[in-house]
Amino acid sequence: MERQIVRRSAGKPAVRAVAVSPRRRLLAWLARGGALAAGAALLPALPGTAARAQTGAAIVGSWIVATTRPQTTLATFSADGTVVGSNPPLQPAPAGVAVSALSISTAHGSWRQQADGTVGFTFVELEYDPQATLLFLTWISGSASLDSSLNAASGPYSVQVTLPSGQVVHTENGTLQFTRITSNQST
Repeated sequence: MERQIVRRSAGKPAVRAVAVSPRRRLLAWLARGGALAAGAALLPALPGTAARAQTGAAIVGSWIVATTRPQTTLATFSADGTVVGSNPPLQPAPAGVAVSALSISTAHGSWRQQADGTVGFTFVELEYDPQATLLFLTWISGSASLDSSLNAASGPYSVQVTLPSGQVVHTENGTLQFTRITSNQST
């Protein structure tokens, strides 16, 4: 319902509720500048515009990532500078932890083109015990250099595991090997 001001015969304004169709509401919204706001929100989704959000747009896409742990994971770099990664959701707990397995969250973070041409990234994953109590935050930072095909990359990484309080309980370093997931790959 919308309000509509009408004039009474005595000349005094009165307000009454009037049913307005969805089409009319849309037209009114567009007239008030909604189209501009909607267009701005959709702009990053248009081909060629999102890639310009980061100059290192060659990293944008999904990757199979092999680590020197050894472990294989997945990572997706978005044009807006975010990165999402996944690991096996259940992993054996390290020695000294009172539980036998940890539940691992999806990793979330950000990436940026570095001055030296590499792509720098940082993301964090959360590690829980079987009762869903947060035990550790695992921070992964690194950099990657893409090869000339733009379908492979590699670089160093470092891991810092902290308690929820921020106290560091483990660090490690290694190398990552990235292989792009392309639409023409077969299983």
